Order: sequence, then structure tokens, then C-alpha cells
Amino acid sequence: TTINIPGVLPSHSGHPRWTPSSGSVPEAKERVWIERNFPEETWSLATKKEGTEELQTILESDSASPELKARLAAGFRGHIHEAWAGEWAKWANHAVQSCVTTLPTSDCAFILEELEKDNVASAATSRFGCRIIQRVLEHMPTASIGTLCEKLVQQDVLGNLIA
Repeated sequence: TTINIPGVLPSHSGHPRWTPSSGSVPEAKERVWIERNFPEETWSLATKKEGTEELQTILESDSASPELKARLAAGFRGHIHEAWAGEWAKWANHAVQSCVTTLPTSDCAFILEELEKDNVASAATSRFGCRIIQRVLEHMPTASIGTLCEKLVQQDVLGNLIA
């Protein structure tokens, strides 16, 4: 079913799509839309080109509320490894990068935590993992990225991120 909310239209992928052109969404209706579609649908959307583009549009929109953006990002919990190494990484990594570049650290700190628990050398040398790590290094506070930097130096892969 389509939820008739200004700024949220059905997309050709069948998922609701946020379109910032109509301005802000009424708070109560927006909350209903968030509850129905995120975070459960976030990963599903991120596995397709069109879905990733929709997620990036929401994250980069000034019209989308911080609550919507945070809920959307939460849908990536437990999927960060897949976002750089999985079969859908060529799409999903873009949305994860948008989370890092547009959200407060408090809303996307789990991305850093999952990277630190993962094989940092593999992520840093992978085509898509290095992009996520680059965004983390560029946008997260220096105090937050110490452990990641230490692992990158210890595993001698820091050079892969400097280009």
C-alpha cells in the first residue's frame, strides 16, 4: 500500500521513496512512515542500485528529519561487512558512506565499531571497504578513530587509503 505523505512517493522498485522537493513531512505521518519502512527495509533497499540512490537521497536531504536519517542508518547494523565485502557491496557501500558523511557520529558510531571488529586489512584493501574507511577517517572525530588507525598502521594497509 502507498502511504500518502507529502515528500514520500512510491518508487519504481515498489518501495516508498523520499522526495525532498515537497518540503518537510508532517511529524506524526512521518513517524508512521518511519515505523513501517525503516530500519527493516534499509538493507533490502541498499542491495539494489535504485534503493541505494533512494537511501542517499534521504540522507542528503535537508527536508528529511534527523529521526528518519538515524532510523535509516540503524538498518545497517550488522551489515557493515556485507556493505563492503558482500555480493551487494557495489551498491550498499554508497549508502553506508552517506551515513558517515551526513549523520552525527552518535548515529553512525556502530559503523566504526563494526569495522574495528572486522578484518581491517581486508576492508582497507577491498574496492568498497576502503571507501567506507576513507569516509570514517575524513568525517569522524579524531578521538573516535584511534583504534582503527592503529590497526591500519599495524597491518601496514594505511597506504591503500591514501591516493
